[in-house]
Amino acid sequence: MRHSSVDAVPDAHDCVPRKAADRGDAHVAWKQLRNPIFAIDHMTKDETIRLIDGTWHLFFSERLGGDAESTRTGHWVTTDLASWRPAPPAQLWGSPDITRAADGAYVLTYQLPDAANPGTDKIYASTASDPDGPWSDPIRLVPGLFQSERLIDAALAHTAHGLFVMFKRGLHDSSDQHIGVAWSPSGSLDGPWTYLGEPDLPWSENFEFVPINGTWNIVLTTIPIHRPALYRLAGDPSREKAWLRWKKVRAFDVPQEAWNRGHTPGITHETANSGYLCDARKLDGHWYVFYAGSTELTEFDGRGHAKIGIARSKDLQHWQVPPGT
Repeated sequence: MRHSSVDAVPDAHDCVPRKAADRGDAHVAWKQLRNPIFAIDHMTKDETIRLIDGTWHLFFSERLGGDAESTRTGHWVTTDLASWRPAPPAQLWGSPDITRAADGAYVLTYQLPDAANPGTDKIYASTASDPDGPWSDPIRLVPGLFQSERLIDAALAHTAHGLFVMFKRGLHDSSDQHIGVAWSPSGSLDGPWTYLGEPDLPWSENFEFVPINGTWNIVLTTIPIHRPALYRLAGDPSREKAWLRWKKVRAFDVPQEAWNRGHTPGITHETANSGYLCDARKLDGHWYVFYAGSTELTEFDGRGHAKIGIARSKDLQHWQVPPGT
């Protein structure tokens, strides 16, 4: 049985605005695109994108130096996904996801190093009335939970029944990694948060909540083979424990090309990492998935340089890459 997701906060998860007037002249210049559609001279991955007032806003993790502490949330904009220009960076740490709260504020989730536990990160959120900022001071998500553990890849689901967050636990180089789900009944980023448990999802990362045709879904990237996959909520979203039960819909078989033909699993050989799904059917009838890929081993000081590509589909099953690729 499928349960309605009409309880989603309006506009919270809309990659493309529902009203045509809010889209401006922005479009996808598909025939002009060539994968990767976005690449600069250092690591870029963990992308999230949203069309706001006629401009596509791309946020992503970018590593400016050779160590993890040099990572920040980069920000570039475009009107067609072909010609890009830099925008004010969020100046946060990494793995962003953008949604919108009930009051209209944009919400960016990310992770920051934990000063109290060197070598670990914790998840945060900031809000802004404009995607160019300024962004609010960091708000710690699920404080008090898993104090000694690394928490990353936070994704929010804004519902009439409160705010849900999914995140990954565990060290990057450890096989002992878990997924967690917590709930803020008030809908506030400040909580109080209740930990619900571990969802019945496979080993994965880089989460994104997506309402699709009346149901809640989660897009994730499987590990160790980095490939986006779609899972549907299996229960009633008004019952908080239902957010631990998911049913697989399908994996996204994104075509491999020269720039994302990973030879082995791992951060330096991404095939389709950090998949982000954008419902642009109201714009041009397509779904788009953005993803990071890399076949470089030693370029840019071996920092796991990644580039961002795109594929599109009308049915979430058959994906094609840009014709210029």
